[in-house]
Amino acid sequence: MLWGASDAFSTSRLEEKVGEMFAKVQKEKKMADALRESRSDGKKPSQSQNTPPTTREKLLNCPLKQLVQYECDLRGPREDPKSKVYCEPVIRFFRICEGFTVETTEWEE
Repeated sequence: MLWGASDAFSTSRLEEKVGEMFAKVQKEKKMADALRESRSDGKKPSQSQNTPPTTREKLLNCPLKQLVQYECDLRGPREDPKSKVYCEPVIRFFRICEGFTVETTEWEE
């Protein structure tokens, strides 16, 4: 993703880019879900062996939330108005349970 210095403080442009990224993430998630469902052996991906089944089942009952953060780097000198800011989305998933929140992956089953 590329934003020029002139876009740095444009809220509407930022909102537009975030919307585009969100749509892209949703599309990729649907593709990943379809791929996972269509494994040739018909089996689902294995569950983590580190979490006891009862705890895992409790976690699956908690709402899954998604958070998109951005990692941005300035390419060029800070003083140069032609320097560009490059940002990439970093998508994180959380289970929000009563009394605690835990980061997880979208591949849990």
